[in-house]
Amino acid sequence: SFPFTEPISKPVLSSSTSQAKKGQNVTLSCLSENGTLPITYIFFKEKQNISPPVKKNKREAAVIFLCISSHSDFGTYKCRAENSFRNNTKYSNSFNFTLAEERSHSRALVISLVLILLLFAIGFALAIPFFIIPAFKASE
Repeated sequence: SFPFTEPISKPVLSSSTSQAKKGQNVTLSCLSENGTLPITYIFFKEKQNISPPVKKNKREAAVIFLCISSHSDFGTYKCRAENSFRNNTKYSNSFNFTLAEERSHSRALVISLVLILLLFAIGFALAIPFFIIPAFKASE
């Protein structure tokens, strides 16, 4: 009898988030639904290998953890899957993280300045009848 080796299917590259901020930790998962086990996965950014080979003996995704530390980390990611079936290396879809909008502190600063000016105006308005008018009458 001959061992039957099934070719792998195109792996799917995914992440729990598509938007990331600088300094955020993210994960990438790569899974080929079909093919004889074990399956070996390798992750890439652009065309640069970013992980050692991850060998899976069960039908489960290979996962890597990344820290988005600079703008260059927002490039295109892919993964590659292969098994013992000859000449059957498959590459995943491309995946890109997009930069999440960071909340602007300028809006909070403007609101704070307006509130401070409003408090000064209220304080001045309250000071007129209690301090300024009596002082003005006393000088007459």
